[in-house]
Amino acid sequence: MKSGDYVFISYRHNDKERVFPVLDAMREHGYRFWYDADIQAGERWTDELATHICACAVFVPFLSHDYDASRYCKQEVRFAFSESRDIVPVWLTDKHSLSPELKMLQDNAQGISLTSPADFVAWMDRQEIFRPCRDTPAETVAELVTNERPVSASASFVGRADILRDIEAAFRDGETIVNLYGMGGIGKSEICRKLYHDRADALSRYVGWLTWHDTLQNTLYAQFRDIREDNAARYLQLAREYVRDKGRELLIFLDNADEMNDTQAAELSTLGCRFLVTSRRQQERFFGLHAGTLPPEDCRVLYRRALYRKRTLSDASPDATLDEILRLAAWHTLTVEL
Repeated sequence: MKSGDYVFISYRHNDKERVFPVLDAMREHGYRFWYDADIQAGERWTDELATHICACAVFVPFLSHDYDASRYCKQEVRFAFSESRDIVPVWLTDKHSLSPELKMLQDNAQGISLTSPADFVAWMDRQEIFRPCRDTPAETVAELVTNERPVSASASFVGRADILRDIEAAFRDGETIVNLYGMGGIGKSEICRKLYHDRADALSRYVGWLTWHDTLQNTLYAQFRDIREDNAARYLQLAREYVRDKGRELLIFLDNADEMNDTQAAELSTLGCRFLVTSRRQQERFFGLHAGTLPPEDCRVLYRRALYRKRTLSDASPDATLDEILRLAAWHTLTVEL
């Protein structure tokens, strides 16, 4: 296995009767994983464990009361956090009955309670995070047409299911340009990154990512992979023709268009492809969707996930205390995460 293309399985020897059937199902479905098959009841920490945790794409601990009682198992979790691994917990018991040290894993929305190996693998198949760990036939994916490509959404991303669904619905209903607007730092770009990486294939045949730079000309210039032209005026003519030819099969994410004026918005509307435009104020020419603050329950999860990334595992603040912190932050997404 290569670095970053497998799942690290963390489990307690006493739980192998429940864990090993899951591994069999994962193997049958083409998932690559590593686990210490030689773990005995005494257990231990080895350099080999550390090496495989550092190189894994996803760290999956199978959590139980026996796991909770093992200092070696908890050491694996701490080390995975310290190495900034993506962690997806699998609950073998009631997650609320475990120790405070593992409490923050309770808020990991990617986790799942184990019902059966088949259900677990079916769930894995739907999770973007596991895609690099599976041998699958080549799939039809949206073709990226721009030089710029967004980074993945923050590992702390939570919620926003309603607005993600509304964006998809707007395009399905025939909207050409959707404007996602809201105050700075509220998470508009993160929503777009999430949609791009998780759903672009379902939305469009071609996809692009642009950042607004003062004018449409500055925004389009030297941004398309298939256009080779040094003359700026000629390049812009070719770019307009290129996106018009792609038409509604092309979806471009246009980020941070805060200073776009009405004339520029009208010009954007003539290009013929679809756009998802983010801005702080609503652009009246476009179909608007407002990105507001997260609800309290999602803010709590965001706060605790941010602590994960800061490698703080001991925070078990009650919701009342957290809510006071979040109230002082005005439930503002970026402030909460920082």
